[in-house]
Amino acid sequence: MEWAYLVLTLVSVLNFATPLLLAATGELVVEKSGVLNLGVEGMMIVGAMTAYFVGAHIDLEICTVPHFSGVGCLVGTSSIPMERFAIVVLTGGLAGMALSFLFALLVLGFRSNQVATGLGLTLLGLTLTNALGSGSGDLKVGRVDTLLGTQASDWGIWGPLLNMNPMVWLTIILCLTVGWVLTHTRLGLIIRAVGENHDSAHTLGLPVQWVRLGAIVFGGLCAGMAGAYISMIQIGAPLWKEGITAGAGWLALALILFATWRAERVVLGALIFGFTLALELRLQTLAGLPSWFVPWLLPSLPYLIPIIVLTLISLDARVIRRNAPASLGKLFEPIS
Repeated sequence: MEWAYLVLTLVSVLNFATPLLLAATGELVVEKSGVLNLGVEGMMIVGAMTAYFVGAHIDLEICTVPHFSGVGCLVGTSSIPMERFAIVVLTGGLAGMALSFLFALLVLGFRSNQVATGLGLTLLGLTLTNALGSGSGDLKVGRVDTLLGTQASDWGIWGPLLNMNPMVWLTIILCLTVGWVLTHTRLGLIIRAVGENHDSAHTLGLPVQWVRLGAIVFGGLCAGMAGAYISMIQIGAPLWKEGITAGAGWLALALILFATWRAERVVLGALIFGFTLALELRLQTLAGLPSWFVPWLLPSLPYLIPIIVLTLISLDARVIRRNAPASLGKLFEPIS
């Protein structure tokens, strides 16, 4: 029974950590290239809304009969086949990319302030989704397939863990792969060179603007897919409501600072942040908590713990200076 409880806890932690990790992985590449994009929250919520609406309106071939041909339907309920779900997630990613292109146009093309532009991007995303997403509660979307389906019970207590959506494991692999690329490949060296000193990189003939454009677009893709995960998977069935990301984009940004721009620490930080979110959900079910704790302190718990951790990290300014890209957030003026 104890092992089963631990497995279910891990499933909950991974479920909450996945969108944070995916969005933070994209933002890690963006910041390594020397660009600070505070519009992650806006890209995530636009991706969440787009994925939900696409899932509700296109022909997803929702099935009710269980089968297993690499993927299978859930018994007793309509279900979105995994291959069609991949299309839905990619549309969410494309929506995030669209906003990231706008950010890149303003920051790289018109050389606008990165902080102000990122904040504006978040406001734009929230405004668009509030306007376009109103009245969507009547849409019906089937649940997303799992790999094992009804066969999950054959794996005993490990069934819920093995039956998680493949996006969970692919996100972890993606983050570790990105970390390896940044530290062990020529492409990673170019990205880090641009982020450390864009003037020197330009003098050496590196295409600073194109490198940053690619990083920004990749970050938008990851943020959009992270939003799609929230609206399509996180609660167990597709859901859309205003503000569904609930600050996940800001947590992803905080995660980069927590990890001091290192991919392996991003994974660890995502698990810690995911644990705080899962803990909040668990505490809501407990009886006997003080009356002031549930409505006031409990909702802020997932954000309070990261704030405390970030405060402790910031006490040692040397850690930040040693790991942060030197050109992060700075305006690049090409030398003619």
